Amino acid sequence: LNLSVIDCCACGAKCASATEAGAGSRLERADTRGAPGAADTPALGRTADRSTRPWRRMPALLSLLALAAAAAAAPWRALVVGGNGRVGGSTVRWLLKRARDESRPLHVVVGGRSRANFERLLARLGIAPSDGCISFVMCDLEDPASLDAALAGADVCVHTAGPFQSVERPTCLEAAVRNRVAYCDVCDNTALAQAGRTAFDEPAMAAQVPAVLACGIWPGVSALMVSSAALQLPPGEPIDAELSFFTAGTGNAGNAIVAATFHLLAEPAYCMRDGVATELPPWTEKRRVTFGAGVGERSIYLLDNPHTEG
Repeated sequence: LNLSVIDCCACGAKCASATEAGAGSRLERADTRGAPGAADTPALGRTADRSTRPWRRMPALLSLLALAAAAAAAPWRALVVGGNGRVGGSTVRWLLKRARDESRPLHVVVGGRSRANFERLLARLGIAPSDGCISFVMCDLEDPASLDAALAGADVCVHTAGPFQSVERPTCLEAAVRNRVAYCDVCDNTALAQAGRTAFDEPAMAAQVPAVLACGIWPGVSALMVSSAALQLPPGEPIDAELSFFTAGTGNAGNAIVAATFHLLAEPAYCMRDGVATELPPWTEKRRVTFGAGVGERSIYLLDNPHTEG
């Protein structure tokens, strides 16, 4: 239920996507050009998706963990802010699984406001507190001191505590830069992503802190998909790309996801029309898209998502 316009990591591709919770989404309009070939060295701290290093095309979280590992003593320490929630809990589960599969020492710290919710997370994941691979720290996005304490000793911070709508200041990003901790988030709000880039791009580069904003599924993976396709084309070759997402059926949608949906219904949908940035009314331009035999035909609509501009 989101619209995004994304400056893809390797080719500067502008792509817009719409998603409907419980129905699906489409790429509203993509004015994409093939990559003209870029420098091999990424700019540390660049919060926009614009690097052509091979590792930059990996999922953003793996990239940050790999970079942090160069200077980190074992085990790696990953702080997942909002780790008790739906998206955060999935992130915690995935991090621990990858660490086990690759025999890498990793300790995950779940930052949140409720130890009781943390205990429920452990039960869902089937983890005993004595396992030693996971712990809890009290953390409040409105309390800088608690963020600083939670970030102490962390190699990477993953911010999953939504909703991101109606939030004016990226306090978690600010704290990560202040504490020199690599950072990524799943922000799906245009204004907040832009505020983060404007305020903390230069400080992050000065502190040599990698910071990747809006690196969820859309925007994020959707941008990398279009970027990868564009890289197969000759430089300057224009393409139109359309992506559709079916998002229903994963279950366990919590209060934050429901709140984000209602916030999005009150915000204009930022998209590209013939190369021109345009704001359209939310929940408009209904289309019917076929997702294959397993899902069938579903309705899709426009809703906003960040425009991560390079």
